[in-house]
Amino acid sequence: IPSYKIPNDRTEPLIFTIVLDPYDQLAESDETNNIASITIPIQNYGDYGTSTPNFSISPSDLAIIPKLIIPGCNIELIAAIRNNSVTKPNKSLRVQFKINGTVIKDFEVNSATFHPLQYRRVAIDWKVPSDLTENSLFEVVIDPEHEFAEDDENDNIASIILKMASPELEITEDCISWSPTNP
Repeated sequence: IPSYKIPNDRTEPLIFTIVLDPYDQLAESDETNNIASITIPIQNYGDYGTSTPNFSISPSDLAIIPKLIIPGCNIELIAAIRNNSVTKPNKSLRVQFKINGTVIKDFEVNSATFHPLQYRRVAIDWKVPSDLTENSLFEVVIDPEHEFAEDDENDNIASIILKMASPELEITEDCISWSPTNP
């Protein structure tokens, strides 16, 4: 996962581009799908922010790698938690990762890692159960016991739907056999 430190004086959006097989070393049937770009907006906060601890998370702050999941495989669940304060918190922040309402991980994030007006990325590896259903809900809850007196606790929960990879099955004549060979 690439990392890029955004300069403090940056005001223009960033354009992030990934190119697969840039030197065309792999012969593919479609070479047009090897590049993707996204625009990352830059928010200028200046003197904005609270003087007391204040955290937030939204659905756009959640991610899954890979995007399409397969039961039985390992995936990474990711959350980017924003410290909306101009100071670091004085104690660790409790975080819960849930699938369909069941807590799969409950942990604390060290307060020293929360820089003022910045995001802190947290992630866990999770093995997808074989019985996970389509449209399962991935939810992150920050400060579930409301240990911090925040301006708005409504922005402490975010969720997204997990997308299951559809099975692609194929069969051809040479895959079919019978026994005995001369019935």
